[in-house]
Amino acid sequence: MKISEKINTAEETTFTFYGGNLTTREDVSFFEDIDLMTKLLFEEEIIQNPIRNLNISLVYDCELEDPAVALREDLGIKEFEEDLEDEMYEMLDQKKTCDEIANKFKVSVESVRYNLLTKYDDPCSLNIMEIENNRIRVLDDYWIGNEKMLNEKIFSKLHSDIYEFEFDIRSFIAKYMGNALTEDDDNAVIRENFNNPRWEEHNSMLFLQQDDVPYLLSLKETIGDKFKLILTEPNDVEKNKLDEIGINWGTDDKRIL
Repeated sequence: MKISEKINTAEETTFTFYGGNLTTREDVSFFEDIDLMTKLLFEEEIIQNPIRNLNISLVYDCELEDPAVALREDLGIKEFEEDLEDEMYEMLDQKKTCDEIANKFKVSVESVRYNLLTKYDDPCSLNIMEIENNRIRVLDDYWIGNEKMLNEKIFSKLHSDIYEFEFDIRSFIAKYMGNALTEDDDNAVIRENFNNPRWEEHNSMLFLQQDDVPYLLSLKETIGDKFKLILTEPNDVEKNKLDEIGINWGTDDKRIL
């Protein structure tokens, strides 16, 4: 885990963390990575105070497949000559690795993987925290377990114009694919396709739990009376509970449509 981009000024706070390649690392725990990311983040002193421009993201390289061979130009990969490619396929049939093939023919491993297997590494980004207008969106996985520290380090320093809170579930955006990592469950793909059996399911704030109540109340105290929790599709039980404990809430109709 390392910081791959950092802008830390009086006007902007942007941190991009790079977690490596989920295929080659193997046996990755998301929550262990989040702990490492948190340690690195709070070794930095955020200059903005109050905070009004914040973006924190985590990027992994993920091995995806391009069956239409549509990304060659984006990736800057040229086709091999037919005879050369035939020799490479022979080595592949002999169970040689892409590294071995690349070394023999003095080409990049990336070009071998793409030309022979249509596989490529796509940087897949996960939003941890971002501010848009008067709202801060926070990854629910990141909030759960870090509530007190985030109140102290981030939320207590937010500009008074930022008072709406929305919790996001874990969902990756692939750079070259241009949309979600998969149409299915990202976490299942990372566990099964990328050989990371310890990769955990997400801790969702989509459904309010009793244990969340004291932290939400603390969050409200930190932000002030304007605090508003933005929900996607709250059920009646959640609505009643929030009303009961005095948490102002609303829905984002644009996200429901």
